[in-house]
Amino acid sequence: MRESQEPTLEKELDRVGQEMRVAVLNEKSNKQQKWNIQMVNGYQSTKSFNGNRVKVGVLDSGIDFISDVPVQKSINLVEDEQNVTFYMNDLTGHGTSIASIIHEINPNALIYSVRILDKNNQATLDRVLEGIQWCIENDVNIINMSSHMMIQL
Repeated sequence: MRESQEPTLEKELDRVGQEMRVAVLNEKSNKQQKWNIQMVNGYQSTKSFNGNRVKVGVLDSGIDFISDVPVQKSINLVEDEQNVTFYMNDLTGHGTSIASIIHEINPNALIYSVRILDKNNQATLDRVLEGIQWCIENDVNIINMSSHMMIQL
């Protein structure tokens, strides 16, 4: 009888060991995927939530409404691209990615989508200033602009 139990015990130990290896690898993978949140101490921000909801304006290429990011309010300031559907108005995906990071760091943030970048991820200075003005008029606390500017001399 002892011989029949040992192979079963060995198989069970192998199965448990495999499950533990998979769990460790998954945890390591999750930590690697979240490096950006760790770099800004994002996990600490949600632990110290005091009930006040900060308004974050994302001046970018828009935010797709089919993403997991809840958008409080939005505006499309790209005049030539007003025919873009409201639920998929981010033609490049950059604004949605930025908003996703903000939402992951602070799921209590109220996110405002301000589409200033066109399908080529370009904006005029006038459009950028119009987006900033819109944020001020809507009492936005933080304005996020993760873009670059080229100046021709």
